[in-house]
Amino acid sequence: MSTIVLDARTIVEVLSCLKVGINVEDIIHPSPDRVQNIYRAFCMEIMNVPERSLNELPFECQFSPDMADMNQKSGPLLLLFTTLRCFFMDFGDPNMNFTMCDLINPQPKRTRKLFSIIADYTTFYQKASQVFESTSSEYDNARKVIEEGMEQVRLAEERKNALRSDRDSRKRRENGLLAESGKKNAVLTELMKEAQASECRRDEIVKLIEDGKQEIVKGFAEIEALKSEIQHHSKAIVESPERVRNDVDEQREQIRRLQEQCDTERQRIVNNNASMSVIEQASKLIDERFKELERLRSFQAEVEVLDHECANAQEQVAEANKYKMRKEEALNRLVKSGQEEELSHRRALEAYSSRLQDLKLRKMELTNFLSIPMIDGNCPQPGSFSTIKDLRENASVIRDESAQLQKEMVRLRNEKTEETKRAREYCLELRRRFAELLGKYRKAQMLFRAQAASFAEAVQNVSMGLDDLEPVVRDLNSLSLSE
Repeated sequence: MSTIVLDARTIVEVLSCLKVGINVEDIIHPSPDRVQNIYRAFCMEIMNVPERSLNELPFECQFSPDMADMNQKSGPLLLLFTTLRCFFMDFGDPNMNFTMCDLINPQPKRTRKLFSIIADYTTFYQKASQVFESTSSEYDNARKVIEEGMEQVRLAEERKNALRSDRDSRKRRENGLLAESGKKNAVLTELMKEAQASECRRDEIVKLIEDGKQEIVKGFAEIEALKSEIQHHSKAIVESPERVRNDVDEQREQIRRLQEQCDTERQRIVNNNASMSVIEQASKLIDERFKELERLRSFQAEVEVLDHECANAQEQVAEANKYKMRKEEALNRLVKSGQEEELSHRRALEAYSSRLQDLKLRKMELTNFLSIPMIDGNCPQPGSFSTIKDLRENASVIRDESAQLQKEMVRLRNEKTEETKRAREYCLELRRRFAELLGKYRKAQMLFRAQAASFAEAVQNVSMGLDDLEPVVRDLNSLSLSE
């Protein structure tokens, strides 16, 4: 690989980024200190070598006290020489050997050639850094979009888990309430049967009481009639005392029977009062069942609110899917622009290749022209040699530029392929996780709707049963009030 020797001013302009105040005199009349400072600044600024690596050895050494000063001065110089020697072996002319004399006794011509190499590398490094920064920024933006999508997926999963835990807790509460409602419905059914039986007994007792009252009234009327008859007979002359005594005994026996009947009716009234207390307790239990029905209706309202929250969550998932599609479209546009850029680089490479081929053909023509012997005393013009020399120099420059451009294009193409592959893998993984999340959410939503429908049906059945019981409860209340 031939070395390109640049103009001193061009070298100064390129190496001005090292911020060491380089000028043309440092190249025309180089001094060891200035050359070493420029090389050191190049290693730290362009090659990113730490300053400590240029001043301290990577291992500990023990030197004699007499040679301490010499070792202290020669150590950094040796580290700088080792670093630059490796650099020039990799990026310089293989025929050009970098020695210690280039640091402690620099020659103008050789120093200019070495500075041309580092200036050429600095130009390449700056352009490559710009390309790398632009590619890194695009990669960071794409990775940021993917991370945002993954964060949204994580939040959606957390929301899904929260909704699932809420659904499980509601399901447990609903099952408990349904079990409690079933128990209370069974108790209510038993109480209703007992209430109907009590009502029948109460009707019988009321009928017996009415009959007893009528018999008591009749007994009192008979007693009054007997009293009046006794008074009438007491006023009269007793002609047959035996007959009167028998009548009195009969009246006394009749009064005793009437008293026994009154005691029986009184006991029936007491029993009827106990039945009324049982009916009041049944009314209280029915009121409690109505309160539980209100609680079930409030739970139904909570279920409707949760359905609304599920609908909102589904809308958020749809928005996340739309956002993912937009990001995929942006990524496709980015891939398309990269392909267009690759095509433009390929066209430029073809143009450079055709130009190089033309120059080779021109070189062959000129070589053939020079190989023609002189005829009639004519010979090639002296300017032809300078033209050939310029063409040879330009051919090497173009060849070097074409090789560098081809290497850079290959590297950028490989980086773009890797980044595109990683971005597509991330997008596919994100799409797969979104699809899994959406499927799980739809299954959970269908299960929740089925459970909510069954719960609503159970609540409706309980409500209809209680509505059917309301006329019976009203009849019981009216009977209790009438009594």
